[in-house]
Amino acid sequence: MKKDFFSLVLSVTAIVVPVYIFYTVLLFKGYYPLFTNSISFDAKILYAKNRKITQVDLLAMGSSMTLNNLDSKVIRDSIKSSYFNFACWGMQMGDTKKVLANYLPRYKPKYVLICSSLLDFITPGNGTVIDYINAPDFFKDHQMQYFYMRNYNSIESIKSRNESLRALGNVVDRYESLKFDTGGAVLLNVPPGKISQERWNQHDVFPSIYTNTQYNELISICTLLQTRHVSLVFVQPPIRKAYISSKKNSAIVKAHYLRCKKIVEQYGGTYVNAGDNKTFLDDKLFVDQFHLNGVGAAIFTKNIIGDLRKTMNFK
Repeated sequence: MKKDFFSLVLSVTAIVVPVYIFYTVLLFKGYYPLFTNSISFDAKILYAKNRKITQVDLLAMGSSMTLNNLDSKVIRDSIKSSYFNFACWGMQMGDTKKVLANYLPRYKPKYVLICSSLLDFITPGNGTVIDYINAPDFFKDHQMQYFYMRNYNSIESIKSRNESLRALGNVVDRYESLKFDTGGAVLLNVPPGKISQERWNQHDVFPSIYTNTQYNELISICTLLQTRHVSLVFVQPPIRKAYISSKKNSAIVKAHYLRCKKIVEQYGGTYVNAGDNKTFLDDKLFVDQFHLNGVGAAIFTKNIIGDLRKTMNFK
């Protein structure tokens, strides 16, 4: 019996050790595992790790509404506190809540900033992001080889993903840019010739069958932050005027704003509606219906600085 046991251990070791060494070599050469099916989320994980982000006073979180619409330089020049933008593409309210639950004890923020629009309330969320968040911190921090084995992907898939990461990390004129600034944001400087007409004319995306679920997740975010004594600033960025030109869409958007405002303020958060600012009637500040370009993002960020400073008790 004992001999059989040791034989089994030796057999398993003979398989596991070479595999572990192989994955360690992949890591050393910069071919990271696919942590999730979101290249944006994975890129942010690696960027924050490489920047050695630890404690931040102001933590920005959410979808591309937060990632692409906030100008880190404006924030850092105006608020002399530690700051980082952890937002990623496609994050729904439920995703944001679960990531925040993991990040609050890790980064110990005093304030959380979420920029949010209709797109954050329309899908069920990304289960692979939640799977990563629920993985033991030891593996996330010290043994990333674990994710090669847990989320098995072919060598070709790993190679392709990492090549895309490097390529998107070096472009500034595409919607898919992952060239993070020092604060973790990505400003969208898409030139007129590369504007996507599909994105520019996108309509009727909201509401969906998941919208009420995501409103409930916003409530969960508010209660989570209230319980942890972390102040929330929840901002509605502007929407391109063409989207809200019809009475139907205008009424839908206003109802959404009012519902978010009621939820956020009910739990002691600060609600900011930047969508009513007439400055953003100018299409030249947008790259599609919901995302601002670099100039628009700087103006938008300057417009909400006063609310941030008030929440953070700065004069």
